[in-house]
Amino acid sequence: MVGDHDAPFACISVSVPRFQPRLKFLRNEKELDESAFKEDLSLLPLEAVYGLESPDGMVDVLNSLMKDCLDRHAPLRRVKVTRPPATWLQTEEIRQLQKEQDQLRAEAHKKGGETSWAAFRDVRNKIKSVVGKARRSFLANALSSRRPKESVEDDTSSPTSKSQASSRRS
Repeated sequence: MVGDHDAPFACISVSVPRFQPRLKFLRNEKELDESAFKEDLSLLPLEAVYGLESPDGMVDVLNSLMKDCLDRHAPLRRVKVTRPPATWLQTEEIRQLQKEQDQLRAEAHKKGGETSWAAFRDVRNKIKSVVGKARRSFLANALSSRRPKESVEDDTSSPTSKSQASSRRS
């Protein structure tokens, strides 16, 4: 009889794959001059669309005219995404607080008064607490779920992803 009282020992190598940077093409709509864009749209040669016989050809020509017009006013930019999206940051409350924080920061830099900086710090601290709560609830929801990937998809705030996730479960 052999008596070995050593504790069982196992070595498991677990690693999470690193997020691979991706390239996205985005339009900068903030700098879009709406009146110039509308003017340019009104001057599009739509006769070329109506002169075609096939509906597919009409759609192709119309799409190319619209895309060319949009490219002139809001060209595509290539953006490198280096971090995975933080879905818990996509709530309306957080976005509103961030907007308010940006305004208060600009005001504090402009005026330089102690009251401006105090208001900025209050909003900044509130954002930190709201983001922390949102992150904790997101992670708790993802870790307590039987299907964490679906709970991650459900937690995004866009209405389309919620409806798509619910239609996948049906």
